[in-house]
Amino acid sequence: MKLYSPSLRVLLASAPSGRTILYIPLLCLSSERLKPVKPKRSSNELIASTVGVMLVLVVSRWAFSACFFLFSSSLLAIIAWIELIAFSHPPTLLE
Repeated sequence: MKLYSPSLRVLLASAPSGRTILYIPLLCLSSERLKPVKPKRSSNELIASTVGVMLVLVVSRWAFSACFFLFSSSLLAIIAWIELIAFSHPPTLLE
């Protein structure tokens, strides 16, 4: 059996002896020559992506705070309305 890269040799040596055939397709996919080469990012792109992530986090926090405020205030308004109805018509002994 020919091995095409050092990583295949290491992974194949660490595989159990009875299951080496099952590992071969997975090992071929993980060889160095098939790995895509990622282009390095410039410092401007790194700064822009960091600022973008920070803006998304800040805006989502503001949106969550606004939604929470609207929900809690509407919930308080509903409770106040129910109490107003309940106490404006007290039950009598005849009912």
